[in-house]
Amino acid sequence: MGDSLNWQKLVDRNEVIQLASELISIESHPGNLVCEEGVAAYIHAYFIAHGIRSRLKRIEEHRYNVYAEIEGEDTASSILFTGHMDTVEDYGHPGLFTPKIADGYLYGRGACDMKGPIASMIGAATAITRSGRKPKITVRFAFVADEEFKSIGTEALIEDGPRSEAAVLGEPSRMHLCVGNRGLEWMDIWIHGKAAHGSAADQGANAILGAAKLIERIETRLIPDFRNREDPILGHPVLNFGVIRGGNQPSTVAESCLIKLDRRWISGESVESIYAEIQDLIDELRAENPSFSAELKRDMVNMNILEHGPCRIDPNHPIVRSAEKAILRYTGTTPPTESFPGWTDASLLSNFGFTPTLIFGPGDIGCAHSERECVSLDELIQAAAVYADIAMNYVGVSE
Repeated sequence: MGDSLNWQKLVDRNEVIQLASELISIESHPGNLVCEEGVAAYIHAYFIAHGIRSRLKRIEEHRYNVYAEIEGEDTASSILFTGHMDTVEDYGHPGLFTPKIADGYLYGRGACDMKGPIASMIGAATAITRSGRKPKITVRFAFVADEEFKSIGTEALIEDGPRSEAAVLGEPSRMHLCVGNRGLEWMDIWIHGKAAHGSAADQGANAILGAAKLIERIETRLIPDFRNREDPILGHPVLNFGVIRGGNQPSTVAESCLIKLDRRWISGESVESIYAEIQDLIDELRAENPSFSAELKRDMVNMNILEHGPCRIDPNHPIVRSAEKAILRYTGTTPPTESFPGWTDASLLSNFGFTPTLIFGPGDIGCAHSERECVSLDELIQAAAVYADIAMNYVGVSE
């Protein structure tokens, strides 16, 4: 028999909303110098104050993970609830670190990505503790550093262990069940030219023109082929030209030009293959014009050690089915099963931590990183109830 408590009634609505608001008000991005240190300390103290075992793990200066757990009847097995404490900066929009409530939504930086979902998870933990019930298996919580850039927090989590039977990552999924995400690779292409005076342009080699030819070749030769590659869950690959920067001033032939790419990749592709197909186009252009020179490099800004590959979880995995039942119970609707649009730490947990991971949380990733970032108050509470329900009823086998 599963636990039949109505967790939506046991979750303290005001507590969860207040907690989410407090977390938003504590800046936790690299631009504030102390990164996640303040928010990690706050969460750790919150767990301790509510009788939940917790510890801080220092990753590097000012960067911490928070590990907490509620012991289950079976202490040899566990389920993990996780999310990242860092956010992006305010990008010049004033007031984003001052939480505001309006029209049933909580606004502020991190409201959905992902301090709101973290508040829902903590709300689930405190509801379980207050209920006096013991979960069937141990329930672990890991709130990690640095997902927005290198994911050093989740890499540390994988190294620290122990491995759980399954995980729920609280990225904002619109309360849908997201069973995978595409891989993410940032790539730099440096095009090298030869400087000359603008009045004698024929004596130089314009790197900007070389970049334009390469972009056109990628657009006409590579991207159309993406339609022939499809993962049943993750969909098609995607390539975005995010940055182009070159030259010094109008009267000088550009000596160099940089193109920065965002490449989302799927199963059946590999890091080696996605670099090779662009290198092949570079080689083609060089064969056609020996003065063309380009160098393809990996941009290491957004990765540490582990590759940011794609991941998938079986839509019939017990953690997915358990979440589906709980969502239906607390929202009255059966949630869609789909792919998450962005890359997430689920990839690292799945591919290197060998932990099947469901992506599920309140909020819409579409408003994250923007000046209108928000999360529905009702979804915060529904998500907390769903997390508590999963934690109390998941045993890792299909019913």
